[in-house]
Amino acid sequence: MSTDPVTSPDTPGIGDRISGKATPAALAAAAQRRRDALPTSTVLVLPQATAQPRRLVTPEAGHQLRTWRWRHGLTVALLADRIGCARSTLARIEAGKRAPGPTTAEAIIRALALTGAEAAWVRSLADHPDHPQETP
Repeated sequence: MSTDPVTSPDTPGIGDRISGKATPAALAAAAQRRRDALPTSTVLVLPQATAQPRRLVTPEAGHQLRTWRWRHGLTVALLADRIGCARSTLARIEAGKRAPGPTTAEAIIRALALTGAEAAWVRSLADHPDHPQETP
């Protein structure tokens, strides 16, 4: 006779459940034996439930930045080089998936020669309270 609680003959199987031979008590007992058979050193790590981060930049905001870049005749690569960030970073900002940090926002303002309300608007993207701080 097998001593493995998962495969022992007295453990109800799928056939018993289908045929109706297994009672609810027998199924509960079998489930408990399976749980007891798990190694006690196994630690189940579940991801912590965290709130979804709020979107820092909307696609519309990214579209506005892209429009200003186009008006200056710049590609993503050229503007990224001018402001000193990676192309992928600028692309994510324009896609509305990432907010610019304060340093990046100021560099965008200088590179696109933005003034007044336009410059203030770009700065407001970086001033979002949930924006992670840039590391120097």
